[in-house]
Amino acid sequence: MLNHFREAVGLRGRRRNPLNQSVSLNAIVDEDGEAERGELIADPSSAEPFEAAEAEIFTAQLHDALDKAIGKLPDIPARVIRDKWFEGKSTQQIADGLHIEPYSVRGYEYRGFVRLYNNVRLKAFHREILAYHHVGLSEYLHTWESSVERAVIRAAEVV
Repeated sequence: MLNHFREAVGLRGRRRNPLNQSVSLNAIVDEDGEAERGELIADPSSAEPFEAAEAEIFTAQLHDALDKAIGKLPDIPARVIRDKWFEGKSTQQIADGLHIEPYSVRGYEYRGFVRLYNNVRLKAFHREILAYHHVGLSEYLHTWESSVERAVIRAAEVV
């Protein structure tokens, strides 16, 4: 009796063979008779090579733009940024190498970053990298726009 009730309401009452419950991938799913179920299933591995290539191209373009922007900085801020962020040196090591005080290293670094932040070529990367920044509910309630909306609005302002 319990199994009859379960079958009536659609609950699984006994073990079923999954092959008896399967649907053919060749089954037609649209009214025109053109699309088969198998054609509509996404291949999860098909996007991976494309995304990896896209990320590699983006990273190469970003590094090229950063190199050019840092090359336009005055000598000391450029050297400070390269030493600290590319070579991993500490503030004290940079100060010793340049024969200046550590607080001066931080000042040169700050001034260099301000110039990099204001670099027009890097602004495009800045917008793309930070497009999905601040996606929490509190940020939405504060600005009344989602991160996607904000990205689209900023992209429209640029064009």
